[in-house]
Amino acid sequence: MNLWIVGFSNVHTQIGRGLLLPYFEIPAMREPKRRNEGKSRFRALFLCPYINFKLYKAMEKVSLLMRDSSEGDSQKETMMDFIISWTLRRTMQQYSNEKPHLYQNCRYILGNLIGVEMTDDVQVVSVETWKQHKRIDLWVNVRLVHNGKEELHAVLIENKAYTSTHDDQLARYKTIFDQECDEYIPEAKRHYVLITALDEKPEALQNECDKNKYELRCLSDLNDWKQPDTESDLFNEFWLRYW
Repeated sequence: MNLWIVGFSNVHTQIGRGLLLPYFEIPAMREPKRRNEGKSRFRALFLCPYINFKLYKAMEKVSLLMRDSSEGDSQKETMMDFIISWTLRRTMQQYSNEKPHLYQNCRYILGNLIGVEMTDDVQVVSVETWKQHKRIDLWVNVRLVHNGKEELHAVLIENKAYTSTHDDQLARYKTIFDQECDEYIPEAKRHYVLITALDEKPEALQNECDKNKYELRCLSDLNDWKQPDTESDLFNEFWLRYW
């Protein structure tokens, strides 16, 4: 009996962090492709033992928190607001002796966002976050001590799961952000970041960010998702899983 390699399937097709595996079919058992089959589930009739093991290991990495049977974004961007806010607030010095692996991972993400190498001499004094302030997804004020000097960073974050920008929103939010920073915290170093759940940066989105002086960052740019789990299920399910 012959097995045909008929293509490659993605364990999780709606994200950039999916895993492509070959699938095998007996010719006599081919069936018509079901509607939306390619979008919603892994298609395989027969897998060799090695590939089956790889599939099992890949499915272990699918997020129970961020991935279910829903189609589309299904409020993922709202979840991004909440969990990124929580992640950044976990970098404060008061958490340094609690769940050390989680603490270091959160500091690494914050450092990526504000362009600061989070060495031992960097102490995060406070992190304040506001969700949907004047429709800005996430506003973050970070006060830290670096080489004995206090720094204040203000970060505008726009979150996109799989969608693009619309209605010139990046320019509008930047104007609002700058006006309030000028009035209340003129000394702050300002950062404008668009975070996407895609693993590759779409050209149109990159161009829009360049035009408005935003940094375009993938979630995988901010954290090494292949690393071992931390002490936090919430962190692991969001940052270290496929979704």
